[in-house]
Amino acid sequence: MSTKYGGRGVGLTLSSVQKAAAEERIAWHGADVIIVESHWKDYEDDQPFDVVYTDEVIVHFHDLGDFFRKVYGLLADGGRMLNKELHLVHGRHSEMTRAMSFINEIFGSTGNYRTLAEELTWVGEAGFAVEAIRQMPLLEYQKTVASWLATMKGNRASLEAVFGRRTVRRFQTYLQLCHHIHGGTRMTLDLVLCQKPMTVTGPELVARS
Repeated sequence: MSTKYGGRGVGLTLSSVQKAAAEERIAWHGADVIIVESHWKDYEDDQPFDVVYTDEVIVHFHDLGDFFRKVYGLLADGGRMLNKELHLVHGRHSEMTRAMSFINEIFGSTGNYRTLAEELTWVGEAGFAVEAIRQMPLLEYQKTVASWLATMKGNRASLEAVFGRRTVRRFQTYLQLCHHIHGGTRMTLDLVLCQKPMTVTGPELVARS
């Protein structure tokens, strides 16, 4: 986005390894981006942002309402927040079955799948106006997971040599569960675009007939 549209960017991560890898890519592409190793709760900036974007990240936040309020404070008036995330089609699917408990454990107990309705409620409470909602086909997600599984199968011996048989088996099971879930009707993949309303600074003009 930086090189194509000429924007300046800031990326947040909790991983020093991910930060180093991202900085290598930034240098390679000559992008005007900095990576900050910080939790979103602790991040501050004296320059307001035009856009804040997350890609399947907010499912790992327990306090999603606080996150939306944080983003609201970081955005300039008229700025936008774009979130891409998986959502449950009904709250009953959040029940901690054996499969969901296993997936949540893989995520370090941070897999907080919610309905789109819940997310939109917190978005509104934070002060945002919903601008657009777009649903993406989960078929593409299935294709991606199938490709990951094929890669794991083709490199199983080398993966086990590095990570151990138990870890490889756990992640293979995780991907198989994801492939099954994404082929069903319990989840949707959605893009939610919201806007921070402009602040009215002068007297409002009212048309009278």
